[in-house]
Amino acid sequence: MSQQRQGLAGYDGSGEGDVITDFTVGTDKIDVDALLTSIGLSTTTLGAYIDVLVVGPDSWIILDNNDDTGLINRLDDEVLAVVQNVTTLSASDFLF
Repeated sequence: MSQQRQGLAGYDGSGEGDVITDFTVGTDKIDVDALLTSIGLSTTTLGAYIDVLVVGPDSWIILDNNDDTGLINRLDDEVLAVVQNVTTLSASDFLF
């Protein structure tokens, strides 16, 4: 993980995820179903294992391994992807 991302969000640094440069809100979809299934998790909405953190002009898609969004326990969280120049991701932009 780059020092900028690591210092800004405080994640554990084991990977910085993919970078999505051409996402169109309301048209494109981010499919997280297969990933969640492969690690024995499931959800139907944001905030339960999949979180979005807006950092500057970008949105970071976070795998929240323990579904502890409100606890700010980021040591177990992983950045799955950074969606550049998008700050308005919602549940409708994902396939769960």
